[in-house]
Amino acid sequence: MPRQEPNMRVMRREDLDGVAHDLIDQFLTNMKAVGVSKVYTLVNWDDFKLEHFFASHRFQPSKRVNLELQLP
Repeated sequence: MPRQEPNMRVMRREDLDGVAHDLIDQFLTNMKAVGVSKVYTLVNWDDFKLEHFFASHRFQPSKRVNLELQLP
């Protein structure tokens, strides 16, 4: 078991989820304050957990398709 320093605690998954939500909320607040009207992000098509996270913050699929080409 890892040694725990006094006045420190191990963060649980639920705590980290809360921190992530707080960070994205603050980020979006900051972007709106400086006049940004639209935010884009990329999520792997099969990363349902991350897609759900962004959906919970009102992100939705855009009308753009991301294309890539791996050069040999």
